[in-house]
Amino acid sequence: MLKESLKNLQSSYDIQLLLIDPSLFFYRYFDIEVSNVEISVILGLFFLFIIQLKIKHNNQKFSKSQKQEIPSSLKLDEKNEISSDPVTQKIDLAIAYMNMGSIRKSKLLLGKLKKLKLTKKQIKRIDFILTDLNK
Repeated sequence: MLKESLKNLQSSYDIQLLLIDPSLFFYRYFDIEVSNVEISVILGLFFLFIIQLKIKHNNQKFSKSQKQEIPSSLKLDEKNEISSDPVTQKIDLAIAYMNMGSIRKSKLLLGKLKKLKLTKKQIKRIDFILTDLNK
């Protein structure tokens, strides 16, 4: 079936002319006047569009596979508000560093915080973050 379709296409159009001189082919069979340069530009844009679609599709697959749920204890304040407590702000900053991939900065900041006088809740939160960083 495919062979018949290709033979019909070849018999109705001079495919060899399309490969040798595309502008003459389009003028002879479709009464369209385009230069070979214009055809090359159109084909180039078409292939760039196809490549862009493929890259976008691959990026979507990659981003879906890379998404990880952040534990609730590592999220910033539930209300997404900035705390007035400087220690809590620094813990949130350490979490932000961790989410950006700056593990070293996060560990340094948390290490400095552990030397301060903290509440039990703050110590527990820092310890949880540090154990998560050391995984």
